[in-house]
Amino acid sequence: MDPISTRRWRNLRAALLNTWRAEGRTCALRLRGCTTTVDTVDHVIPRSLGGAVFDRANLVPSCTYCNQAKGNGINRTARQGIRRPTVRSREW
Repeated sequence: MDPISTRRWRNLRAALLNTWRAEGRTCALRLRGCTTTVDTVDHVIPRSLGGAVFDRANLVPSCTYCNQAKGNGINRTARQGIRRPTVRSREW
């Protein structure tokens, strides 16, 4: 059975999302097109690459867009817990 299909995962996911929302956290991935709304849990090291399913250190808040865009990759900024700085356009 896939661990994501278990009650244990659903309970952990719900608890994490509730905690992150209460803390006012936003998407940790911040890819181009990010909505910043925390509505999914992303595995920093994907399960397919050996990432731990239930290890909280391997889980970060993410929006659906970024989680799907990241896919099977590893995002270093999320792994380090650092968000990319916002680049502001210059006014010429």
